[in-house]
Amino acid sequence: MRDLLLPLLILTMSGCTSSANNGSVDNYQDKDSLQKAVMLLLKSETQVDSVVFIKLQMNPEVAYISMADSVIPSEKDSTIALCVEAAFTGELLKDFKSTNIGGDYVIDGTFHKGYKCKANTGFLYADKSVFTISSSERCPEWIEKAKKNNGVLFQQILIIQNGKDVYRGTPIKPKTRNIYRAACIMNDGNFAVIQPEKATSLKDFINLLIKLGVSDALYLDMGTGWNYGWYRPTKCDDPTILFDYRTPYQTNWLLIKGK
Repeated sequence: MRDLLLPLLILTMSGCTSSANNGSVDNYQDKDSLQKAVMLLLKSETQVDSVVFIKLQMNPEVAYISMADSVIPSEKDSTIALCVEAAFTGELLKDFKSTNIGGDYVIDGTFHKGYKCKANTGFLYADKSVFTISSSERCPEWIEKAKKNNGVLFQQILIIQNGKDVYRGTPIKPKTRNIYRAACIMNDGNFAVIQPEKATSLKDFINLLIKLGVSDALYLDMGTGWNYGWYRPTKCDDPTILFDYRTPYQTNWLLIKGK
């Protein structure tokens, strides 16, 4: 296994440094320029058993997990380091309804009623200092915490818990091949969104994530049009698109934002 992390600072980006500073941190024009160059997201490529994974790891010192619904955030918003589809969408509706999102959810402390989604077996909770992925049995208490702490929570399929495969085999057949994506908490406590470069079976995807060092993982909505998303490592970067087609029926998004 190899893991090539980008450095924490990009010192040579256009618009982020003085033309005469030669990349020296001491020569930044102002504090704002330095802050823009700090990594919100660490992008790396990691190979496990000949499968190459894209790992987008949050830098918790300067970024936090958030969520949006109804209208997709703009790619031009430089405070957003990552935007990908989160919970399932029930129907292909022209107009947004919270009840078309799979499971009750919370955004910035506000509770929203979703539809009862049988596929959901887990959830992701996050506020500006804490995040966790756990099983649905604990969802009601964490919804209350999200409301109290101005946090976010959405529900999805729990695929890994405590380093073990807990996928129950439905609604996606384990042998079905696709480019899957998951929200992950690593064994070292870091948060990352991970996907392979090429299609694998769901069973292999889960097993390879465990080998990669994932402790807990929640499936993220995928499939043609639903897999659209984007990321930028720093506020200075243009967004890198994850798949180039977006269905107009996406309803909700997992975000990583700068503090």
